[in-house]
Amino acid sequence: MLMLLFTAFIIMTAYYRGEIKTARQQTAQLVADASQRHGTEIQPWDLSSQRKSMILAIEDPSFMSHQGVDFETPGAGVTTISQGLVKLLYFPDGFKPGIAKMRQTLIARYAFDPMVSKDEQLQLFLNMSYLGHVEGKAVHGFANAAEVYFDKPYAELMDEEFMSLVVMLIGPNGLKPGTGAHQERMARVEAYLVPDREVSIGRYFLKKR
Repeated sequence: MLMLLFTAFIIMTAYYRGEIKTARQQTAQLVADASQRHGTEIQPWDLSSQRKSMILAIEDPSFMSHQGVDFETPGAGVTTISQGLVKLLYFPDGFKPGIAKMRQTLIARYAFDPMVSKDEQLQLFLNMSYLGHVEGKAVHGFANAAEVYFDKPYAELMDEEFMSLVVMLIGPNGLKPGTGAHQERMARVEAYLVPDREVSIGRYFLKKR
């Protein structure tokens, strides 16, 4: 029994080592292709410090310091921004939980995050994040979402409108602006971002856990 387990361990280790090697070889091209396909209209420096802090507080509090994965302080979902981008970049046929979760985690930790700077990751996040389907078409990126949901350029979004897009990310099609579910989600997030003199994130403040 022990021998079987050891053999299985060796096989799995070799398999994932190969997956990581392949992912590292693909990373630069995948990032370039994504930038070309989704554009680079919004750059990290286009975010005010308040909006950047808002995104990270909601989606991935330790984004700037973690190495692709974070098992202690997850944001809105159970994956980091880095892992979310790995889903979009390395799983073109769709991501299904299970063994793919292990592959996603290892790629984020040992291929994507070491090879793609945090600013590049934020650029990808801002321009390719999935924000629902409208009239049969997928909406990707905050610039497109601003036009689709608010009929205005991204640069003209008010902070509350920007936040309303951020809170969609955990479930875009079920949390579209104007719906009851979206209003409820906004209220929960605003309850999480409360006035506190010690930890400022713009007009919102991050509640201590």
